[in-house]
Amino acid sequence: MIPLSIFLIVWLVFLAVFLFISALSIMQMLRFGLHGPITRWTTIIYIVVSVGIIVISLVLLSGLDLNATIDITNSLGDVLLVN
Repeated sequence: MIPLSIFLIVWLVFLAVFLFISALSIMQMLRFGLHGPITRWTTIIYIVVSVGIIVISLVLLSGLDLNATIDITNSLGDVLLVN
């Protein structure tokens, strides 16, 4: 039995890595990219889309019961069972 809170912790780790890499990418794009409106607009669009996806994920996660568990032994046992 695996609690769903484990998946939340994994999601938060991936989110932290994504935010770190995004911050580095945005700094590099603004520092070394061509200075103009296209660079600014692509940066703004990237930030808006990223924040939108994160907000939608948080809204969907808020509706979950994180105390629930998943039993993977029964489902894997049926798949791996060979007669």
